[in-house]
Amino acid sequence: MTAEAQVPYSCDHCTGPATVGQAIHDGRLHWDLQHLCADGTSGVVQACGRDDTPGPYRQALLDQNGTYRLNLAPGTNRIAAMRVLRAHGIPLTDLTGTVRTGPTGTETEMRLLALHLAEADVATSLIRL
Repeated sequence: MTAEAQVPYSCDHCTGPATVGQAIHDGRLHWDLQHLCADGTSGVVQACGRDDTPGPYRQALLDQNGTYRLNLAPGTNRIAAMRVLRAHGIPLTDLTGTVRTGPTGTETEMRLLALHLAEADVATSLIRL
């Protein structure tokens, strides 16, 4: 699963768009920023990282691809769900009293969280808001 968005970017030779992307590799969120320079050089990864996508890049992904909510299945084991969410730094206040409406984020972020919850036998569904 890879999500991409266009963001403004300037290099030494041009000003033009760059592509920011998020993907899941080995159970972690990875992001990168690539720019194809107008002077004909090939696309180059300008920046990359793991786990937390920088704010402006994450916002571009949300703006261009939508916000997703991870819903927890009815009958979800509350303790198992809370352990996984806490381990990911997600405030437990993001859950309703029924533990069915969960956190929001980019599609890739929510798919990764769903994978981690599935490892704890917590069933989820993903919806675009």
